[in-house]
Amino acid sequence: MPCIPYRIDDAGQLWGRDDLAVSLAQVADTDIEVGHLIPFVFSVKLPQGDLAKVLVSFTSHCWTESFDEEMHAGKLIVLDHTRHRVFDAERYALSKSLPGVIAGVSDHKCFLTPEKRNYMTFDGRVRLDGGRDYRIFFSMKKSKGRWNGARHQLHMIVESAYPTSRLVVGTEVSFTTIVSKTLRGEKIRYVG
Repeated sequence: MPCIPYRIDDAGQLWGRDDLAVSLAQVADTDIEVGHLIPFVFSVKLPQGDLAKVLVSFTSHCWTESFDEEMHAGKLIVLDHTRHRVFDAERYALSKSLPGVIAGVSDHKCFLTPEKRNYMTFDGRVRLDGGRDYRIFFSMKKSKGRWNGARHQLHMIVESAYPTSRLVVGTEVSFTTIVSKTLRGEKIRYVG
């Protein structure tokens, strides 16, 4: 695993490897370690009885929000390639549950979203204040390889995760169907 120069805490404070607070105007999201969102490999049992190994990784959209110049003046800018984002304390706190929700994603409903190649899931048993759900958006692609010695056939990228009260829109599909079809190179059709 590469040495990432900074880590971020629950309050959005950036820290160096020497455990000293760092003050920067902006930093690339790839230069920040978020300790609870380390990639991992998990197994999915398919209907035919086979096991699929899935590598999971997380983008900074799981713990940042879109940058608004007026609202976020003077805050640390987190660069997602060229897009400006800022630390979001609520998303960061909720993101601590992401690895567990993803490891149990087969138990939750999944939806193909109208956006190209994205799926969405949420734990319907968890309700946030104001009747909101914690929605998790991800993509899935074939990708054979190893992560920390564990082989995988697929790569699941958790693109974003945030609380919302918007209606669920999308075509319902099981996670095992997403995995099976991705392994076979088949597309899942959106029915709107």
